[in-house]
Amino acid sequence: MTKQLTLLLLLLLPTPLLAGNDQSPLELAQSALDQWRADRAVSILEQHRDPENVEWLKLKGLALITVGRIDEAMPYLEDAKTRAPEDAEPHWYRLAGLTASLNDSGALGQMRLARQIRRALETVVELDPDNPEYRLGLMQFHMGAPRVVGGRSSVAEEQRQRLAEIDPHWGLLADALFLISEKEQRAGLDGLLQAWDEGRGIEDAAMPAVFNAQALEDWAAARKTLHEYLAMKPGNPSALYQLGRTAALSGEDRPAGKAALEEYLALPFHSPLMPSAAAAWRRLGEIHLAGGDAEQAQQAWHQALKLDPEFEEARLALEALQNGEDEEKRI
Repeated sequence: MTKQLTLLLLLLLPTPLLAGNDQSPLELAQSALDQWRADRAVSILEQHRDPENVEWLKLKGLALITVGRIDEAMPYLEDAKTRAPEDAEPHWYRLAGLTASLNDSGALGQMRLARQIRRALETVVELDPDNPEYRLGLMQFHMGAPRVVGGRSSVAEEQRQRLAEIDPHWGLLADALFLISEKEQRAGLDGLLQAWDEGRGIEDAAMPAVFNAQALEDWAAARKTLHEYLAMKPGNPSALYQLGRTAALSGEDRPAGKAALEEYLALPFHSPLMPSAAAAWRRLGEIHLAGGDAEQAQQAWHQALKLDPEFEEARLALEALQNGEDEEKRI
């Protein structure tokens, strides 16, 4: 279910738009969301309350989910569902909140949430049957969920076939995800890259391709996809972080990775649903160390621990660096 969370969050990050001075409060809030400033969107919507307006309710729910205030978000989306029963978006946004809640729930809570996620996915597909994103979400649920919460391989296969009928590029994406679920990672990655290259604009193929390329240590494929994705969605926080992570893990293309992490750290707002600033400092330290700058690496890891004193990976990196320096002194 963690992969599904990642995909759902990415689906809710549209291409940035520039806000104009003549925009309505709803348009300003949407522009803030499009520019990954959910904190600003929440502020705008709270200043210009319009709880009778379904669009206001949907935006308020989505913005609250993105800033991590999930429990507060759900009543707004429930209200939007009641007021607009034929609108799939309140259900779709609610899915992001349900999925984000999985990690903070125990086993019984996860089972309850998984059933709610399944019902919500079934609802959005019923309301908008030609939307490939909705069908992809339903397919992925049934690919990974156990039968006890309603997972069925036959339903996943049905969605796979339907996606191919809606759009061949979405069919390629579905086939690739099936291959990965069957442990055919290399063939699955090739399929994801094909879906991304041939169906440019299918964002759902880009980040799964990046994650699988990283897992296979195909750093060139990860970098290429991320650079292309950032050309389409400049400043996307997830892509910036992953470009830095790719450089940190591979030791390659360090200047681009360093610049991406510095841009990520300079963002005025970091959603709690995205990698933390401490995580970015950790990766930046790894890039500095790979480039031979132990002093800058040490400073970056200290900064990570300042932001998150319980950050075990940063603490261990500092200890390893210090132990290495002590060993050199003894030699």
